[in-house]
Amino acid sequence: MRKEHRKLHIDRDFRDLTRPLSKVEYQRLETRVLQGNCRKAVVSWNGIILQGFELYSICARHRLPFQHEVKTFECREDAISWVCRRELQSTRLTEERFHFLLGVCYNAECKANRYHREHALPHERVPFISGRAIAEDLGNTFHVSWGAVKMYDTYSRALLTIRTECRNLFVGIVSGRIKLSREIVFALSKMKPSEVEAFYNAIAAETMNYKDARKLFNDMD
Repeated sequence: MRKEHRKLHIDRDFRDLTRPLSKVEYQRLETRVLQGNCRKAVVSWNGIILQGFELYSICARHRLPFQHEVKTFECREDAISWVCRRELQSTRLTEERFHFLLGVCYNAECKANRYHREHALPHERVPFISGRAIAEDLGNTFHVSWGAVKMYDTYSRALLTIRTECRNLFVGIVSGRIKLSREIVFALSKMKPSEVEAFYNAIAAETMNYKDARKLFNDMD
């Protein structure tokens, strides 16, 4: 690795896979960077940042070079899987973000296996890996059942749909600030954008617990 001033791209799909630093964590990182004591690296693939978003932001703002590690993956889904598996090892994830990442990782690895089989050279034999086998591997690695992994796949898809309708609601859910049952998340993903936005605005108007959110949703239904 070497220090660079290279301009990289921030892709929302990858940014949302990484837990944002708290204000205190960000300030500590910035202090280390300015003192020249930061040994962390910005990790990228195809010019897209995979990890080190805050570090990149700080260095860009202060016009400082940063340690840069470049990863090589055959497809986008391989890169998503790599980020998810690294993030899932963190002990600082909310339950919602943990479930979201597991679902996204499962989906990415299913697509990656299909990509590798479809793009294999004539002399290469890429084995088919079933969805259950992928779910079992993730379940064994992160200590949940394979059935739970499949359920989190559905949950993550619903959250990504909500993200397109109301990003603030998506961020609130995965950060753990807005507590909603999977039932409500699934229902919200099927609602019109205006209804999702109205639901978020009602929640944002006051601090609500799980019981309040459920009652509000029932009243709007």
